[in-house]
Amino acid sequence: MGVDWAPIVAFYSGASPWVIVAALGIVAGTADIVSRFRDAPLRALLTRSALLYMGINAVASVLALVAARALKWVERSDAANPEAYWLQILLVGLGAMAILRSSFTLRAGVHELTLGFSPILDIFLRAVNSAVDRERGRARDRVVRNVMQGITYDDACRILPAYCIALMQSLPQPDIDQLNGDIASLAGTQFTDAAKARLLGLAIMNVMGEGILAAGVESIRQDQAPQGPPASPQPPGRGASVWWNPRGRR
Repeated sequence: MGVDWAPIVAFYSGASPWVIVAALGIVAGTADIVSRFRDAPLRALLTRSALLYMGINAVASVLALVAARALKWVERSDAANPEAYWLQILLVGLGAMAILRSSFTLRAGVHELTLGFSPILDIFLRAVNSAVDRERGRARDRVVRNVMQGITYDDACRILPAYCIALMQSLPQPDIDQLNGDIASLAGTQFTDAAKARLLGLAIMNVMGEGILAAGVESIRQDQAPQGPPASPQPPGRGASVWWNPRGRR
């Protein structure tokens, strides 16, 4: 049973092949950034360094299409067989991303030589990581100071991690193990109570994001809020139901 390419061709025919391959590069760059900054992926994507990295991926895809046309691997158009033409365009864009992320290692005794574009892309990605970390670090400091204000480390450590994990319905076990390891290493430090509470908040934020941390802390605040004395019973007023008196009068 053949594949019906008509809807796909109709969709792509309205766009330029340059736009298609550039979009594939942007999607690949976006995936790289999101996988590294899970606490606030959208904010990380909007930083200048992340936009530059996505632009590099888009340019690489466009250059791949230029090379494919220069080598006659892809024709400029194929009215007789548009399905094959647009399939070639997609393969060029995806192939460019695969080539960028591939490398080969040659070994000569104890020496190793890595060939390919992956080491070059890794250099850009590490630079982006550092730049985004610096930009996000200031924002994360403001968030954790505001959220954890007035929360003691002892109370937070006893309740907050377990409660935040329970709020997540599909948190992977490796993330839970990472959080438990961070909490265990924090327990033996000699930092101040406020500093340890903020570090605990950052550890939770790294795994589950700002929203879950804020929700968990708000729950702790409500539990710690002083409860007022129970209201004393009030005698019924005129509008109350009839109450019994020993003389039988109302």
